[in-house]
Amino acid sequence: MNNQRGLYGKYIVRKREGKTDPNADYRVLRIDADPAAEAAWRYYGRCISYKNPELAQDIEDETATGAILKPGWKMPEPPSETCARCGNPINQPFAVHTGEGWYLCWECKDECGHGEYEMIDAWPFVENYATGRDLEAVGFRVV
Repeated sequence: MNNQRGLYGKYIVRKREGKTDPNADYRVLRIDADPAAEAAWRYYGRCISYKNPELAQDIEDETATGAILKPGWKMPEPPSETCARCGNPINQPFAVHTGEGWYLCWECKDECGHGEYEMIDAWPFVENYATGRDLEAVGFRVV
């Protein structure tokens, strides 16, 4: 079978519970056999993280295959600053997903939430995407 045909009616979609809307536009992604489909599915999970955090977490858990670390990547040196609120060094790496991507930065060791964060520009992975689990594996606290 030719897999390069473009969009066509390859699948019939039926709901497990309730009725399938005959006027709806359903799509099927085969994430176990197509890396681009898996990437699209992971991206969808990130996009819906604020609207449906439980589904977003399920998608992340299901597809956490492990991003590939850049050869030779090491955690950058933290800034030589102290937290204005608690006085502790700002030396703990953490990551926040904004819905559009990861924000990597430093926070104080007490995680007091003061908000004086310095961004980390050194993305650790070969891919442009990663899961929270991937970031935890290289030393980030994921928020």
